[in-house]
Amino acid sequence: MAGDATGQPAAGQTRRRGAVMGRAVARGEASPEALHPRVATAAMVLLRNEFVVRGVPTAPDDVLVEITDEVYLPLVRQRGPATPN
Repeated sequence: MAGDATGQPAAGQTRRRGAVMGRAVARGEASPEALHPRVATAAMVLLRNEFVVRGVPTAPDDVLVEITDEVYLPLVRQRGPATPN
């Protein structure tokens, strides 16, 4: 997971992620609100947390499946518009 010195994703990664999410929205597989940068990067942030907390270079398959199936896909599929406070 490459990024700059601040830990931000490289511009190419951000564009690719946005393109993939944009296609998912166009197909109706993700809500338009899923394009929010915090939502779009949630899975990568959770994966990075696994590496940092566990101190390992890889994550087990069950962790990848859990992040994808239990957190990320429900988040991008069911996210509604933000409500004002």
